[in-house]
Amino acid sequence: LKRKVIFGYQGWFGCPGDGANLNTWVHWFRYNAGSQAADLSVDFWPDVSELNQGELCQTEMKLPDGSPAQVFSNYNPQTVLRHFQWMEHYNIDGVAIQRFVSQLSDPNLLRVRNQILMNEIRGAEMYGRVFYIEYAFSPDEPENFTDVVERDWANLVDQLKITDSPAYLHENGKPVVELWGFGLTGATNATAQQAQTMIDFFHSANHQAVVIGGVASYWRSLKRDSISDPAWGNVYRSYDVINPWAVGRYNNQDQAD
Repeated sequence: LKRKVIFGYQGWFGCPGDGANLNTWVHWFRYNAGSQAADLSVDFWPDVSELNQGELCQTEMKLPDGSPAQVFSNYNPQTVLRHFQWMEHYNIDGVAIQRFVSQLSDPNLLRVRNQILMNEIRGAEMYGRVFYIEYAFSPDEPENFTDVVERDWANLVDQLKITDSPAYLHENGKPVVELWGFGLTGATNATAQQAQTMIDFFHSANHQAVVIGGVASYWRSLKRDSISDPAWGNVYRSYDVINPWAVGRYNNQDQAD
């Protein structure tokens, strides 16, 4: 981890005809909706000028100059390889690959996520970048989400062997894993005990990992965007590394300091 610039990589974009079994718009537009502006789900439009025709997904919209408005899919391995090539070009060391816990219990979504993960691993290996898994928790995950994550991680490590990849990021000889959202107000319904169970699992003898906590920006004081229950203080102290949520938290250098 030391002296590395790591970006979050959601890999959550999909479109009809991209080869995935979902065969629908994912994240660009509302799920199972059309591709008009009223259904749009993103804040920024991508620059696709470097993508070839085989990577482009056609929408029903047009750009101001009258040309078709086109996007991409992370299910397309060529596009993901291109993203990792860009990372090499711009000296971005690697990515935290987001693994959305709410999607891991749906066999169709899981197949898509696993294929995208294979695309990402190939890109990291091909262009000398690093990656690690970031489990992203939300209010939509199942009640037994701790069991879901434990099974998924065991499958990734024991069956898919992802931590054997030369690109998988290790710290002090252990694979790095991030757990995002615990203790952050509104991010997840998880209790402090459930969060502790997850951290303890990744610290266990069979799956020892360096665990990053993606936590509230006010994790130290248990105020504002952190849940105030004192039990969360013990959870935060259980992490090996703290990654406070910084989006929208400061507007200038003084506030950042």
